[in-house]
Amino acid sequence: MNTIKISVKTNRDANLLLRLLKSLNFVTEVEQIQEPENKRKENQFQKINSILHRYAKPDLFEEIKDPVRWQKSLRDEWA
Repeated sequence: MNTIKISVKTNRDANLLLRLLKSLNFVTEVEQIQEPENKRKENQFQKINSILHRYAKPDLFEEIKDPVRWQKSLRDEWA
């Protein structure tokens, strides 16, 4: 017997996949393991946090002396 682990993003996708797998005669067992919501959010936070730490420099905004003027100039570009 072979085991395949599949992760999907939404409950809707998981339910659709479960129904599909259960309809196949060669699939012997289907087990659904849901990750708790707070665990999923923590994982997302950890991913974002690691990306920010990887690419952010300590002096990232050092060149911005007046943040208000800087934001206004960015908004004015869209006008």
